[in-house]
Amino acid sequence: MSSVYLQSLIPEDPTGGDVPLSLKIDHFPTVIGRSPECDYRISNALISRRHCSFIERDNELYVRDLGSRNGTHLNGLRLMKEAVVHEGDRLDIGYLPYRVCLAKPVAWASGPFARALSWKTHPITRPS
Repeated sequence: MSSVYLQSLIPEDPTGGDVPLSLKIDHFPTVIGRSPECDYRISNALISRRHCSFIERDNELYVRDLGSRNGTHLNGLRLMKEAVVHEGDRLDIGYLPYRVCLAKPVAWASGPFARALSWKTHPITRPS
């Protein structure tokens, strides 16, 4: 698996406000959280410093909560141990909802997906 795309389910703010954007994860294992030390950073108070992680094993993608305060939910169920992620799953990181896309979404080249790749100017960032 080369990449997984987390498509934000929060409508884009036309005023350009602080809205969580979609995220492309292109290396595993990876950690998502609020801390600058994370592989992918989401600057939102609802996200723990080290919130969740993704690993690839046996050609499947797993997500695991890292003891976050607001939890990580997969299809409405709070994760208590790692779980396999599938195409179309709903993943809530804290209270931020995402749709899992294992293949590149058609809309990724434009709209909110394209802006998610500009790491330094949006709430979801990848440290340099």
